[in-house]
Amino acid sequence: MPRTGSKPTFVRGRSMRVTRTDNCGRVVYGEYNQAISEGIVDTTFTPRTVDTDEINVPNFAGKRCVYEASVTTLAGYDVEINFCAVDFEMFEIITKQTLVFNAFGSVVGIETDTQISLDEEGFALESWIGAQGGDACLNPNAQGQWGYLLMPRVQGGIVGDITIANDAINFTITGAGTREGNFWGNGPYAVEIGSGGVNEVQRATITGTPTGGTFTLTYNGQTTAAIAYNATFGAVQTALEALSNVGAGDITVSGGPGPGTPYTFTFTGALAAQPITAMTATGSFTGGTSPAIAVTEITPGVAPAAGALFQAVSRTAALRIMVVTVPPPTEVVGARPVLNPALPALTSVTPTGTGFTRTFSVSPASSGPVWYDFGDLEWDYVVAPGAASHTYDTAGTYTVRASQNGINWVSASVVIT
Repeated sequence: MPRTGSKPTFVRGRSMRVTRTDNCGRVVYGEYNQAISEGIVDTTFTPRTVDTDEINVPNFAGKRCVYEASVTTLAGYDVEINFCAVDFEMFEIITKQTLVFNAFGSVVGIETDTQISLDEEGFALESWIGAQGGDACLNPNAQGQWGYLLMPRVQGGIVGDITIANDAINFTITGAGTREGNFWGNGPYAVEIGSGGVNEVQRATITGTPTGGTFTLTYNGQTTAAIAYNATFGAVQTALEALSNVGAGDITVSGGPGPGTPYTFTFTGALAAQPITAMTATGSFTGGTSPAIAVTEITPGVAPAAGALFQAVSRTAALRIMVVTVPPPTEVVGARPVLNPALPALTSVTPTGTGFTRTFSVSPASSGPVWYDFGDLEWDYVVAPGAASHTYDTAGTYTVRASQNGINWVSASVVIT
């Protein structure tokens, strides 16, 4: 059977993330091990190839007897990154050079050292680019579509030529290249819409025991033709599927016939696993005692959450190019934590306290470090059992987020008065 696919056109870079890896190509979990930047002029990936020898053996008459053409194989890619904005902590992850701090503990620079080995650590490189013309957005839960390029294991990288002139000063990272033997797997970040989610279920109930008449159902501004008060579930489903915004297979009706048995609507197909606007019903009944019809929500629809890569990266892969439907990460200044995606998800974060200071606890009790985003551009990385305290500078309403695996986040509102 045919497979669905995507044929996007890629345009312009969006964002880039680097993640620290060890000498074996494994992600290094912990504080200050990832950095995100939009301050990139360009990134160049140049293939590195190896050619086998050509074999050409003539016979004694000088005619070709044996011939085997040279074969070119891919050995990896050389990487060059041209920056227009310098994030010193990103440079440190790439080049392994020494950060420079001021008296207040802030990172203010980087110094290059000829004695630092570039083979002791590496980095993974993710790049997001614009994508047009693909069909990834046919997924109703897609948040958009972007091109995604991943180099799971890169090593090397030095600060290249620097020219100071009457112009903007760009900094180039050169000398980096891919290596085989990565351990990226599915990755430690949420980059794709995952499977799962919950289908919306609604129910229409007719009360007052009418003996005749009709009713209609309205979904997102579209109203069905009149439906008999005692219609079968199949007749109700046919009426709904005739709407311009409900296709065949997008809703399943069960129950009925009315008025004695309610109709149950399960949203499927293109309407599966997402919040659904509640339908409304209008009755035009005869007989009975004050007959009426009402629709209630039984099970709210829930979209599948963003998750790690669905298909694990091959151990020998140098580059992956694909389309994703989760937005690229937002640029931040400085390095951030990398959390272990194998740790269980948290279910809640709870703020307590008064004044400008709040203490945060998570449930269940954390089994690993917890990353808190306090909603005011401040964050903290707290080892188990994972409680944190934070003092806000100004009054306001803040959304605090917490995670111990980097994939699933919980949030709570904090009001500072």
